[in-house]
Amino acid sequence: MKKLLAMALALLMVAVLLPVTAMAAEVEVTPGNIPASYKSDTTYRFKDGTYDNFSAYLHGAENVTFIADTNAKFNGKVTLGYHSNQDKDNPASTDSTLTVEGFHVDGELFISAADNKVIVERNTASQITVKTFKSCKSITVMNNTLTGGDTNKAPQGYGVYIVPNITGYDLTVNGNTFTDIQSHAISVQGNGDGSAETAANSITVSGNNFDSYGINGKSGRAAFKIWEDNKYAPSDTTEANEAAQELAKSINENNNFGDNLGENCVAAEFYGAPIEIVPQEEEPTTPGTITIIIPSTEETKPAEDQKNPATGANDFVGAAAALAVVSLLGMAVASRKK
Repeated sequence: MKKLLAMALALLMVAVLLPVTAMAAEVEVTPGNIPASYKSDTTYRFKDGTYDNFSAYLHGAENVTFIADTNAKFNGKVTLGYHSNQDKDNPASTDSTLTVEGFHVDGELFISAADNKVIVERNTASQITVKTFKSCKSITVMNNTLTGGDTNKAPQGYGVYIVPNITGYDLTVNGNTFTDIQSHAISVQGNGDGSAETAANSITVSGNNFDSYGINGKSGRAAFKIWEDNKYAPSDTTEANEAAQELAKSINENNNFGDNLGENCVAAEFYGAPIEIVPQEEEPTTPGTITIIIPSTEETKPAEDQKNPATGANDFVGAAAALAVVSLLGMAVASRKK
C-alpha cells in the first residue's frame, strides 16, 4: 500500500512539474542589455525604454516571441526574424511560430519569417513589412496601427507590405488602422524579386479602418493590391477572375473606408485586371472588372423641414401644432356650450 501511495505521489509531482518545464523561457531585454543571439522556445520581452537602430536575427531559432512593453520605443527601422541570405541553408520549420507584438516604431517594422506561422499584432509603425520564405503557411497581421508609410525607400509609402515567396499560404489582415498612407494600404507581392509567381490558399481582409490612403496624388491607389499570384492575380490575366471578384466584394463589404482618400482610390487591385469606377454600394456593370471605392466627400445635410426621422424633431413640432389646433377647437366648442 505504501509503495502504491509513493508511486501515486511521484506521478502527481511529475504531472505538476511537466507544465512548468514545458513553458517557454522568458528573457527581459533593456536598451543596455540586448542579446547577441536568440534561442528557440523563448519569449524576449523588451522593457520600457528607448531603442535605436534595432535588429534581431534568429539564425534557425524556432518558436520565438518578441513582445514590447507599452513604453518601449524604437527609433528608426526595426528588423526581426531571419536573415534570408545567412539562414538559407537552415532546414525548413514545419511546426513553429514567430510572434511580434506590441512594438512602437517610428519607422518601418521589418519581419523576415521562416517559421510555419507568423503573427504580427498590436504594433504601431509607419509601415510593416512581412517577408517569408521556406515553409511559412500562415501569415496574420492584426490590430496594428500604420501611419504614413515608409517613404525612405522603394517600395514607398505602403502600410502593410507582404512578400510571401511561397505557395499555399493563408493570409489574414484584420482589424488594422491605416492613416495617411502615401500609396497602397495593403500590398501583396508574390515574390520579392519578381522571379516567380506564387498562389495564396486563402486571403481574408476584414475589419480594417482605411482612414486615408493613396494620398500621394496618383490615381488608382488600392486598399488592397496583389500581384504575381496565380490564384488571384495571374500576370497574363485579361480580366478579374472569380476569386479576385469575390475577394474584392468581401473587402468592399467588410472594411471601413474613410473620406480622405486619394483620387479614384480602389478597394482592391489585382495585377493588370481591368477596373470599373462605380460607387461602393453599386455593382460593376462590366463582367471581369473590379469594384472601386468612391468615398463621399460631401455630407448629405437634411433641409430644415426634413429632419432626420430618427430624431423625430419635425414630427414633434407637427404634433405640437396639431395639438394646439385641437385645443383651440375644444375651447371654442366649450365657449359655445356656455
